Amino acid sequence: MTKMTGKEARAKPFTLGGPALIFAIADEDLAAFGPALRTALEAEGTPFEIVPASSLANPHTDSDYYLGKYRPSEPGCIRLFMTGALELYEQAPDGRIIRGGKQVWPEAPVATGRPTAYAEGPLAPGEDAALCFRTGPRLRVSVTGPVLTLWHQPVLLEGTAPDGWLDIARKAIVPDPRPA
Repeated sequence: MTKMTGKEARAKPFTLGGPALIFAIADEDLAAFGPALRTALEAEGTPFEIVPASSLANPHTDSDYYLGKYRPSEPGCIRLFMTGALELYEQAPDGRIIRGGKQVWPEAPVATGRPTAYAEGPLAPGEDAALCFRTGPRLRVSVTGPVLTLWHQPVLLEGTAPDGWLDIARKAIVPDPRPA
């Protein structure tokens, strides 16, 4: 099989930064990422094409986005979920949550939830995610956009989330300005 260059891949007539986005996905992850990514992009109305990485000469430079083989940010990390903005969330063996290779908080969350649905508990694909962290009197509520792919639920630290933490998460969500 002959591999395409970026120019050949875009001769459909896609161009880098042009009318459609090219998403190259590692062949072994195509089945896991492809359908969820397609659904999210179709919902946004974004022109796109999803191609197997092996079909491009260099998927890093011949595509707008390359979703490659998972490489943990730190030894022992596990993938938790990826958002529609392609932010990867991981959990380190000591419980810390890592987003895009950077620590979110020095300890594991004490609670998770879906703020749009106002539901404390497990995260779900297609819904915003909220993580509540608490260390002594310090509190942090982290909210993400919709979960694109969910591999694992975060392991929670034993502790109590304060009443109303999900209200804080809901207020952090910016409503979509587009008409329904």
